Amino acid sequence: MRLLNQTTNRPKGSMMKINILGIGTMGSQVASLLAILGYEVIAWNRSDLEAKQKKCQRNRRILGRKLTDAGGEIHFTNDVKTLSAALTIETLEENLDTKKQVIRQLPYDLSIHGFFSNTSSYRPEEIHPAAGGLHFFNPIQTLRLVEHLTPPQPTKQGNQLIALLAENNFTMVDVKANRGYVGNVLLFAEISATLKLVDNYKYTTETIDQITNSIGRETSIFSIIDLIGIDTTKRILDNLHEEDSSIYVSPLLSKAMSLNIYGRKNRTSILEVING
Repeated sequence: MRLLNQTTNRPKGSMMKINILGIGTMGSQVASLLAILGYEVIAWNRSDLEAKQKKCQRNRRILGRKLTDAGGEIHFTNDVKTLSAALTIETLEENLDTKKQVIRQLPYDLSIHGFFSNTSSYRPEEIHPAAGGLHFFNPIQTLRLVEHLTPPQPTKQGNQLIALLAENNFTMVDVKANRGYVGNVLLFAEISATLKLVDNYKYTTETIDQITNSIGRETSIFSIIDLIGIDTTKRILDNLHEEDSSIYVSPLLSKAMSLNIYGRKNRTSILEVING
């Protein structure tokens, strides 16, 4: 099944092609960004293609306020085996088995055109031997920052993408192959410590927000958890805990999910569990 999104009169032969695996919170933003930058994007998702199409349309409008739209296209498919060889970015859920299961079905050699993972909670080599890292931050239009880890075999297509992002004022930061890179090691250590204060010492969210705001954090850490998604927050904490046992994984996260509380993605909040 295929759906077509945001077509253009630009000749198809003039567009660089790229495949995106997974059109969730980050995948829809990455796909929309690359279409704005002029790519012909083939976006794979297992289901809900019409909803994913609408999500990309919405993200493209938001990103278009910050960037000049070069007129790329996004096509959607739910059959991974129909994807043709191209530079590929995976933005699948933070589950190593899921990532590997989807990647194994690709009908082409990822090392030829290049392969990047958007995750930082696994090392790229854990996902695929050819993988490099290209970790965007949410929301892309505000945090124009990308952590970059060069793949074992850099490709022309991959280098072109890195250069294009830099030309469009994305800050590209080279990182090392540790789980979490820099951004998520720092952020999730803070999330871990914050939830530990709630669980073990019974601090209120108001007290924590008062302190963190006074020392310079403008956005509440609880709002950040909601933005990331409670399920994604837990998966990333679990992944980081595997390498660093000092990372605390709060049972509040599992409790929230058992109550169908996932954060902004379903218009709920971790505060409902903490303060409820």
